[in-house]
Amino acid sequence: MSRTNSAGRAHRGPSVGRCLAAAVAFALIGGIQFFRFVLTPSLPRGIYLAVAVGSVRRGDIVAFCPPEGLGRVLVARRLVTPGLCPGGSVPLAKRIFAVAPWACARPEGVIVEGRLLPWPVLPLSLDLPRFQQCGRMTADCAFVVGDSRDSIDSRIFGCVSIASLRNRLLPVLVERSAG
Repeated sequence: MSRTNSAGRAHRGPSVGRCLAAAVAFALIGGIQFFRFVLTPSLPRGIYLAVAVGSVRRGDIVAFCPPEGLGRVLVARRLVTPGLCPGGSVPLAKRIFAVAPWACARPEGVIVEGRLLPWPVLPLSLDLPRFQQCGRMTADCAFVVGDSRDSIDSRIFGCVSIASLRNRLLPVLVERSAG
């Protein structure tokens, strides 16, 4: 919606740049605990609002601490930055693919609720574990997956306890997908 300012020029509202500047300013003035900055290809890069988890469902974007041992490995190999999670990493952000799913590891990947999720494409030198179970996961299981083919997610470390989820992340200002 265009408006005309006092000089007679059309005004179309705030630009994306102004919105980003306002969000960053708010974060720096004291709201940073409410925002998460995603800079990896696991999700669209950008700024997300961190809210209480509440009930969870497929497609929700959530933040959580990786298992402690994996957190140490991720920091040591500079795959994530140091943070306050057990193991010294920052929380990871992924989408919930399924809650309490049937999942089964196979040579080509993990089948979750009948859909094949190929193994992440990661250098063998990282020597990361792989999900190795087969069967119905517990009711407290959130199987989380990143958007990129090389995401370190439940295909590596298994289910995340719903009770351990820190936040639900709502996109505020994110990149548009290429597709």
